[in-house]
Amino acid sequence: MRIFSSPPISGHLLRRISAELVSLFAQNEQNMNAVERLLHYTELPCEGETTTPNDPPASWPDQGRISFTDVKFVYREGLPLVLKGITFDVKPGEKVILHVSIQHGVWC
Repeated sequence: MRIFSSPPISGHLLRRISAELVSLFAQNEQNMNAVERLLHYTELPCEGETTTPNDPPASWPDQGRISFTDVKFVYREGLPLVLKGITFDVKPGEKVILHVSIQHGVWC
């Protein structure tokens, strides 16, 4: 028995098979990268103790008050200030929304 196949059909079939093989290879490589990453993380040294003598007491915060006085902030040395002398108080139970906008690459 002889099976005849036209060139366009066999070409399409070969493209589909090779595309599927490439996809399987890429997925297998992603899985192996994930395994390598997990192994790397399991070999990292511990970061330190979970508690220190400088930790606040367990009841902290007892009032929930936050006070900012003349706060100036930069993201890193050499960059301009993003907070320029901001002062405010948040009393216990208050909710705060901080809205920051950027116009033309400049904080407003």
